[in-house]
This record gives sequence, structure tokens and C-alpha cells, in this order.
Amino acid sequence: AETTVVNGEVQASDASASIIGVDDLEDDGSGILRALELQGRLVIYKDTSIFLGIYTGDVDVPFSWAKLKIPEASALLYRWTLAAVRGLTHIYAGRGGFWQFDLSARVPREVPMLEACHDEFFAAAKIEDTDLIFAVENALAKEIWWVWPATGDNKAFVYAHQWGRMATTGIECVAAATVKRPETGTSKGATDNWFVLAPPSGAI
Repeated sequence: AETTVVNGEVQASDASASIIGVDDLEDDGSGILRALELQGRLVIYKDTSIFLGIYTGDVDVPFSWAKLKIPEASALLYRWTLAAVRGLTHIYAGRGGFWQFDLSARVPREVPMLEACHDEFFAAAKIEDTDLIFAVENALAKEIWWVWPATGDNKAFVYAHQWGRMATTGIECVAAATVKRPETGTSKGATDNWFVLAPPSGAI
């Protein structure tokens, strides 16, 4: 029997209905620092404001935006410190304080739990080092780590949000992530999470 080879295109069934376009944020021209999902909404952090976006599904107007004017002191400053906590709130380092934002208050509020670490962090954190200052989630321990290039004993703050506790650590890292344990061969069930740290030496 002969085998006939036929070339064809493969396309996802909903790809032709995808919405692709551009949506302008009408504001004061200040820069966009980060965007992160929160309870089904897209939250965009700018220098002077926060935008909340809702996906409409309308081809002509795919997003509906609400602009929230915020005090300058509460704006996101260190862009990579933005972290989601249990999908209910965002926490980040702003100008001289740690702030949280949620959809109930819709205005940034200072985080009393993180005030204990305030002085040490902001004494060491420099805006020119912003790409070295970051937040990472340790999903295993239900923690958020805030890491900065420190010269002292404390290299990061650890917020155990499940228990409402703060701690410091001397573990030094330049990158970190929660990942799924690599599998060899066929997976036979749920995969464990790993919290992977990379110190300055380049080891893992």
C-alpha cells in the first residue's frame, strides 16, 4: 500500500478569534513599571498612578480601564519587588516604605508587618541597583523573599504570610524561583515544587 504525505497547517481552534491590538492608557505620560494579575484583573503600576484593567472580550474595546490616582510616596519604586500574596494582595517596596494593594481598599496601604525591616532595607537599597533588588515566592514554605545587594549579615527579608511572621536570612542569592521538580521519563502523578536559589558564585 502506498503512503500519501499531505502537508497542512495546524491551528488552535480558537486562534482565529483571538483579540490582538493596542490599548492606550490616557494618563500623564509617566512610565509603566510593572503589571501583575490580581483576582482576574490586570493591575498596571505607574510612577504616579495604578490602572485596573478588566478583559471585556469586545474586539473593539478589549479592556476597560479604571485609573486610580495615588500619593507619590506610595508608588512602586523598586519594580522587581512587586509580589502577589495568596492571590489576594500585592506587596512592593515604594519610596521609603513597603506597601500593599488590594481590590477592596483600591488604595496602597503601608504594611505594618514589614516596618521592622524598613530601616535596614532602605538604608541599603539604591535605585541604581534596582535590577538587583527583587521579590520571589517560596511556594513550599508560603513565603515571599525580598532580596537586595547587602554587605551586612542580613541578605533578604522573609515574610511567612501564612503565619504572619517576618524573619531575616543570611543566604545570599542573585536569582531564585519556585519550580516544578524535573521529571525523567513519564510523569506518574503530581510533581513536587522546588525552591531554587542561585548565589553569586554561580552554583545552584
